Amino acid sequence: MREVTVLQLAVMAGALVGLARGQQTTAAAWQADAEALRKRPGLARFYSFSNGDRVQPDLAGSPASMTFKPDSRSALTTEVGRVAGKTAVVLDGEAFEAPPLTLSSNAFSVSVWLRPLAMGSKTGNAGSVNGMIASSGSGYNDGWRLAVYDWKTRQPSIELGQETGAFSVRANDGLSAGYW
Repeated sequence: MREVTVLQLAVMAGALVGLARGQQTTAAAWQADAEALRKRPGLARFYSFSNGDRVQPDLAGSPASMTFKPDSRSALTTEVGRVAGKTAVVLDGEAFEAPPLTLSSNAFSVSVWLRPLAMGSKTGNAGSVNGMIASSGSGYNDGWRLAVYDWKTRQPSIELGQETGAFSVRANDGLSAGYW
């Protein structure tokens, strides 16, 4: 078993914010999909972020809740979400953090619904602006990270950390600004 460092979710500015009603999923459809997902074998974690709670329970059933970790300037806010009648958290510079996740192999998948509006205000190495979406470990020397590094293209990259630096794969198509 391999232990992955603290799972940290830091989403680019407004990544989980409101949308036009035409883009919304009905609450009944979301609930049915969520129930089907919960029953899938091998599901390690499942967080909905569908409310403004500072502690988000793991809907997969583990005690590994995610806790809001604001930076010095931030407060947790919400807006109309992707699911009708629900809100979604808005993040820019802050993060949600959960206990370490132990994976039984190097094979895994990550799914994230987000609505990118901008790169965000938090800077990375050498003052670079990046759109970190999710990570476990640094994603450079260990673990993995999912990010957008160029707002013009909005192409998401997944990076797998190695001792000599990250191995990166970038999507050909970019995320649609302002859409889920």
